Amino acid sequence: MADKKKEINNFSPLKNNKNSLLFQNSNLFYFFIFLLVLTTFIAFFPSLFNGFTNWDDDLYILNNSRIKQLNLKSIFHIFTSTHYGGYEPLTELFFAIEYHFFKLNPFIYHFNNLILHLINTLLVFWFVFLISKKKEVSILAAFLWSVHPLRVESVAWAAERKDVLFSLFFLLSIISYIYYSERKEWKFYLMSIAFYLICLLPKAQGIMLPFVLIAIDYFLNKKFEIKSLIYKIPYFIIFAVFFIIMFTGEVKYNRMTDIANLSLFKNFLYANFGLIFYLLKFIFPLKLSACYPLPNNHQWGAHMQILLYSAPFIVVISAVLIFMTRKSGKKIIFASLFYIINLILVLQLKRTSTAVAADRYTYIPYIGLVFLFSDSFFIYFNKQKDKFLKAILISLTVVIILSLSVLTWQRTKVWKNSYTLWQDAVKKYPNTPLANNNFAASVIEKEGDYELAIKHYKKAIELEPVNYIAYTNLGAIYNNLGQSENAVKILKKGLEIYPDLPVLNYYLGLTYHNINILDSALFYYNIAIKNQKDYIDAYINSAEILISQKKYDEALKYLSQAFTINPNMPAVSIMLGDLYFADGNYEKAETFYNKNFENQPDKNSIRYKLGVLFTEKKEYKRAIDVLNIVLDNDFTNANVHLQLAKIYYQIGDKKNYEKYLNNALKIDPNIKNTFSQ
Repeated sequence: MADKKKEINNFSPLKNNKNSLLFQNSNLFYFFIFLLVLTTFIAFFPSLFNGFTNWDDDLYILNNSRIKQLNLKSIFHIFTSTHYGGYEPLTELFFAIEYHFFKLNPFIYHFNNLILHLINTLLVFWFVFLISKKKEVSILAAFLWSVHPLRVESVAWAAERKDVLFSLFFLLSIISYIYYSERKEWKFYLMSIAFYLICLLPKAQGIMLPFVLIAIDYFLNKKFEIKSLIYKIPYFIIFAVFFIIMFTGEVKYNRMTDIANLSLFKNFLYANFGLIFYLLKFIFPLKLSACYPLPNNHQWGAHMQILLYSAPFIVVISAVLIFMTRKSGKKIIFASLFYIINLILVLQLKRTSTAVAADRYTYIPYIGLVFLFSDSFFIYFNKQKDKFLKAILISLTVVIILSLSVLTWQRTKVWKNSYTLWQDAVKKYPNTPLANNNFAASVIEKEGDYELAIKHYKKAIELEPVNYIAYTNLGAIYNNLGQSENAVKILKKGLEIYPDLPVLNYYLGLTYHNINILDSALFYYNIAIKNQKDYIDAYINSAEILISQKKYDEALKYLSQAFTINPNMPAVSIMLGDLYFADGNYEKAETFYNKNFENQPDKNSIRYKLGVLFTEKKEYKRAIDVLNIVLDNDFTNANVHLQLAKIYYQIGDKKNYEKYLNNALKIDPNIKNTFSQ
């Protein structure tokens, strides 16, 4: 017994193990580890040259003002607030760091995703080795997992940093727990809890980890003890806290609304369908898409309808067969539990989208499947006496890994940009509302083809009359085209279905704003704000209207609220500066002009405002200095020359006054000199 305990305490994936039939030579083992990393890197190599897409990359990176500053205040804001209903502060912090050093260079974001995936690949190897005690099993499992085409969405999609990041700490948590379970050293227990907490900061999908630990206890022959459950209490406390945070965010952003108006029975069918669907894609990773439609006749065909209605029976029969192997097939039960536990939240018994499945949801669950496949493979392999048959089995395995790698290489190219991504989705599943909606947006971005975009938006609405996103985007297009009547019509049609939906009310307000029907604009902006307290654009636009109506006190209330929601948004700071400047409060105006200056896309416009401000304060030297910086960057700015002329006029410098006034008139002969005698 003492010898066995000693063996456990010396347990390491980097040491030879008597149970391993391969890799007794350490150099060969390290060669396969190197080959694992190299193959994975090559399979995902095209992703390094991809750009951003219009699917959440805009919300999390391109247009996310929360990541545009990196200081203690901005970090505090990220960690104490949600973003579009999701609490994912660690993901945003990573993006903020990348933006701080590299701005919007897509290579960096994709490179870091790939590096994290490579680390996760090694952690998958480590985890499988800890539960199998066999290097060959863990190597094969890591290969199959890392280059499987369903990994592409998590790695090649910049905004899905959430997956690779939460999985890193998820795996570290369960690995630490296994070490604690074997060694009974408290440091591993505390590390496991800490890693579990951290894994929920990039994405809440890892919330089911406590149940995974119970499955690990079962697999590692741990007896059921009350003490074991007591040790899980910290995990379940964290589980409860983050479940509340997650649920609150879903409700706040209407994601718990039954978008497809499906019955509980229908959702139950789709959940079971999802379990079978992911198993099929594990074996046959073909016809992959950024989104999969609900398996209705007009979208997937009759064969998927048959699978949909038979899925619950398949699941029940499978569960019975797996249970029957409980005495001899513990691995099957564990792998099945690992697969189901990590999928349960994304099976959507209460639908939060019209997508029945998503490749990214398999990032962790497939670990259970690759473990079971690899272990079963080597059990069969080791029983064979025929060397020729063994050679065939090894060759087939190599072919499978290479085939998966090629499919992954090709799939990463699909994620090159929005157009390639959604063109692929529409081609494979032409009757998918989300694919039509996003393809329409990408067509405008790439080709400016509004006619084609309108066609696909209308198709999205036809396929799914309750698709509020398509109503919103179609209304926005009509707005951009100046077709206000069409915009009002389509947005009001959407509001007939979702009268309180913030985004529809906002865009209807924007439509009225654009055609100068300001009272109606304010009315709909306020409905948007009422139903979404942090709808910052609605606050800003409302303030803009109130300023135009010279209702400065009311405008200040809206802008102050917007500043509270996001103190790092340059547009808000500038408007507050303008408001205080108009009110004669020059000190506060200067403070707000300078705030978020580094994140201001047009720094010269702020410098010009400061130049005017300093002129009003009679701080002429400061005004001249800052305005000359503007001219260094843009000498053809007539307003800056005119402002300098005004300063020199006020201080009695006739020569410079005439110089800058002449410069202004040469650039813009129609510019008006309103201060000369």
